[in-house]
Amino acid sequence: VLLGDGPKASRETKLFHRNLLMSVSGFFAAGLTSSFKEASTGLFELEEEDSATFSVFEQWVYRNRLFIKKPITSSPDLFSDTEDDRQEWECLPRLYTLGERLDAPRFKDAVVSAIIEKVNESKVVPDNWASYVYQNTVPACALRRLIVDFHVF
Repeated sequence: VLLGDGPKASRETKLFHRNLLMSVSGFFAAGLTSSFKEASTGLFELEEEDSATFSVFEQWVYRNRLFIKKPITSSPDLFSDTEDDRQEWECLPRLYTLGERLDAPRFKDAVVSAIIEKVNESKVVPDNWASYVYQNTVPACALRRLIVDFHVF
């Protein structure tokens, strides 16, 4: 999988075991078993995917865990002064929308579990999540319903 745009030599490359990738992603399964060039080359060029977000997916594929969680400090704060906390909050909805694009339902389930855990720990939902999720998902998206539930309850 080539990530980003520009010359191929400067783009980040991710290598996966074909059968494993096909077992977790409908997008890759369809591409690797079709008459498209990806089926014969095994190469997917994902110019719009963020490398850091895709790396979390890569780790999940091989370890079945999301590696984004930071330890809770003695006074957890939604937008504490650490960049790590902000990145963790911003990463979660991006991971879900990646799962949508890749048709990876088990990955999306893992992300939803992480979102629920994060919101339960902090008792707060970032305001910008709703905007991001509604701009980047389809109307029937489960994460949309979850965001509404968080705001209502």
